[in-house]
Amino acid sequence: MSELVWDLGRRKSKPLKSISYTGCWTCRKRRIKCDERPGACRTCEQAKLTCAGYDVRLIWNAGPNTSRRRIRSGYKVACAPMTDDEVARALTTVEKSAIKPAAATTTAGPFSVFSSQPPEEEATENDSPVDSTSIASPLIPDSIDSGMQINDCLDEDTIEISRAPESPATQLHDTRVESTRTDLDTSSPHPSSSDSNDTASIVDDVAVSPSTRWLGHNPPEDVELILPEHNLASSIIEDTTASMLMHHYMQHVVHLMQPVSHSRNPWRTVYLPLALQGSSQLDVPRRFHSASVAVFHSVLSIAAVNLQSMRSEQEGLQQLACHHKQRALVALQSALSTKSTPYKDIMTAILSLVSADIMDGGMSDHWIHLEAGIKLQASRHYSMLVSRETCLLNNICKMLHLFGQTTLPILTPKPWPGYDHVPRGADFYSLEPSIEFLYGITTSIAGAIFTIYRLSQYVAYYRDQSPRPEQEFPATLLEACEALADALGSYTITTETFSSISPTEAEGHMVDIARAQAKAFHNAALIYYYRSIQQCSRDCLYQEQRAVLDAMNEAEELKVKSPTAGSGEQSSFPAPITWPAFVASCEAVGEERQAWDGWWRRVQGYGMRNYGQQYETVCRIWERMDENESGDWREILAGLGVRILPV
Repeated sequence: MSELVWDLGRRKSKPLKSISYTGCWTCRKRRIKCDERPGACRTCEQAKLTCAGYDVRLIWNAGPNTSRRRIRSGYKVACAPMTDDEVARALTTVEKSAIKPAAATTTAGPFSVFSSQPPEEEATENDSPVDSTSIASPLIPDSIDSGMQINDCLDEDTIEISRAPESPATQLHDTRVESTRTDLDTSSPHPSSSDSNDTASIVDDVAVSPSTRWLGHNPPEDVELILPEHNLASSIIEDTTASMLMHHYMQHVVHLMQPVSHSRNPWRTVYLPLALQGSSQLDVPRRFHSASVAVFHSVLSIAAVNLQSMRSEQEGLQQLACHHKQRALVALQSALSTKSTPYKDIMTAILSLVSADIMDGGMSDHWIHLEAGIKLQASRHYSMLVSRETCLLNNICKMLHLFGQTTLPILTPKPWPGYDHVPRGADFYSLEPSIEFLYGITTSIAGAIFTIYRLSQYVAYYRDQSPRPEQEFPATLLEACEALADALGSYTITTETFSSISPTEAEGHMVDIARAQAKAFHNAALIYYYRSIQQCSRDCLYQEQRAVLDAMNEAEELKVKSPTAGSGEQSSFPAPITWPAFVASCEAVGEERQAWDGWWRRVQGYGMRNYGQQYETVCRIWERMDENESGDWREILAGLGVRILPV
């Protein structure tokens, strides 16, 4: 009786459908029996479905451990068996047809030959003529339509994110980067931006040809042939030009973006996976681009600029960098028009454009992107309970925005509210210690620099009120200025533990480099305080000037003497953050200028065009100060119409 009740109570299972291993592919997918009628099966015909046929489908073998079942073909084959003589005759027929200049498609048995030139009537008006001796892959990838004029990118001073392309693509110059296109399989799975292991395997697969000139960190002799040893799927990198730039970014650019080598380098762990994800969406038609597409184009723009700095005769690389930067702006504009884009992806796209500006020395539009990043953080009320990757991005945005604010040509005066209140999350004392390896600065020094900037706004407001403003300063403002001076004077670098640079995440000597960079920041903050708030004479700051210069040189010497220095090429070292050097250089006088001139010349070997722009700006400031010693370097920047991002 119990067995009967159990049988009545259980759910009646559906009979399993039979599956055919020799039927058509449509019936196999539907898991039903196929009648295997030649040509198209009757089962699909009755179901009003398109029969997929009986051909053998190849599968992608992703590795030696990949298992697959044996696929048996149906009894219908593509052609009847052929003898050796018949094969020879068919090949002879095909070869004779191939030597004809305008031969049509010729088929002999299983062999075919066709013309590689497309019919003339199919050519579009936008197709530019290419000489027969030209390269296989153009400088601008064919798969990415250029929806704007490249010359506009080179001439315009300011590019806003909200700007949409209006003019059609113009014909590019004939300058090309010689490369060879490889066969790209389209069956590879798309990469995942959240899986670091998958990203690492992709990075390991990207390798250049065995030429010794591309080994190590030496600049390439040319960019004529850069081939992956393993064919990359087109969902990862579109063509050989993009593959070359992506490889250069991974091998020669990632380590330059922060002063300390670290396993949590966001330009490798955050930017790169998202860029690879964006490359997989280039061929997918969609109404709105994703933020990952913007990151992909920004990364290629960064790589092209750095590669062009190594090989200055490759003028086409500058054009290529401009093209990808414009495409990144368009993609970001599209991503911002939808609310479905994740916060982290949008922030990465914004900051990748800032990195592109830093690499190419742009002085006009970085602040637009940084303001957008700060507004994005404010829209989330500076939330602090976020992922580690998002926390890194927020720290980068806040620090870059701070560096840009402290060098603004015109300071915005503000009345003193009685106390300087900054919401938690928007301040700098609550920053994560990751800024120690991101910028070589501690949270206490970053907070002090931010406080100096805020107090200088309040002080400037009362200095403009009367001929004797010292009588008009609020008492609480004066106390705040004095308390800040006490904090800066009592600070010692030995109290910092640099907990974010642990031996498990970075090499031992990286802590010494970070400590030297932090010493430079501390003494530069003293110069910034005494000049912005106390208005001390430049001649009185000799001790602080010497301390900043010694610390910056110490950091460079530690890189050269490190066990992993390798060939000693400067471009293989982490690049320094130049805020301390720029602030100290602008306030330097006499022999101090000569010392700083030598330091600026020294760091030009990193290939960061922002260094060259800062050095040129410092020299122009010195020239103007020689004409008017009482002038301030910020006023000179305002006259020059320059906005500096000293990193």
